[in-house]
Amino acid sequence: MKPPQSPSSLPAGEILRFSAGSSPDARSRLDVERLAGAALRPLHDGDRMPAWLQDLPWESERLGAPCFNLWVSSDPEDARTIARLAPLLPRDAFIWVRVASEHLRAREALAAAGFAPVLEMLNFARRLSQPPPAETIDAELVPALPSDIEVLAGMGARLFTTDRFHADRRIPRGAADALHADWAANCARGTAADVTLLATRGGTPAGFHAWRILSFEGERAGATVLIGTLPEHSGRGIARALLQEGLARMFAGGARTAWVRTEAANHPACGLYASCGFAPCSRFWYFRMR
Repeated sequence: MKPPQSPSSLPAGEILRFSAGSSPDARSRLDVERLAGAALRPLHDGDRMPAWLQDLPWESERLGAPCFNLWVSSDPEDARTIARLAPLLPRDAFIWVRVASEHLRAREALAAAGFAPVLEMLNFARRLSQPPPAETIDAELVPALPSDIEVLAGMGARLFTTDRFHADRRIPRGAADALHADWAANCARGTAADVTLLATRGGTPAGFHAWRILSFEGERAGATVLIGTLPEHSGRGIARALLQEGLARMFAGGARTAWVRTEAANHPACGLYASCGFAPCSRFWYFRMR
């Protein structure tokens, strides 16, 4: 049996073709960059290693079961590889895999191997050649502080209900809400995001935008982690103002590219990103082992 490959020697092109599309964009390549530093569990198939399980401790703790991402190093349309992997996977666990929307045969192979489609996602990207203009709104935009952790947690539990965790029938609604509450709180703590911008109206929280600044191939990029506006404050341009101000601050921080991801069926969000200069760059499905 061959010795396990180190994460740094992962066949990025093949994994990318399975996980993020046949014409991977920079945002997709960042996924492999992060994967190279992750804790990976190899799945051996004879003297081959066609896949790795990436441990997800944060998700595991919050969902009360082992959670993994599955990364496949093979032709994504090779149904035999997917079928061979199925008996190697741990049971009673949440195991997710991503496959580009255009890979119909790979999606069929996943379904035949016991994976269920959960949700289709859409990636957007735009260049930042200059800071976008500020929006005039009846709200104040200020950086979130550690003292805003509970505020962010409350908004996180309410705002994000169309995501893959809420779409998964195995995950109780309360658990999905709590996961997003903690995710938003971690943005205020500075562990899930580098900067979090809080919108308030009359001293009342109305929404927030959290993002990271990443370095890739010699260029800095801004990636939105979470963004949303509470329903009672919708229709006032707050989400657009949060996004535009975030992009301006990303630009000031040296970012020359920006990325954001949302559910393909979230038409209001897709329309917002398009109106702010973003263009779709890839789309993929989340599948989860049944």
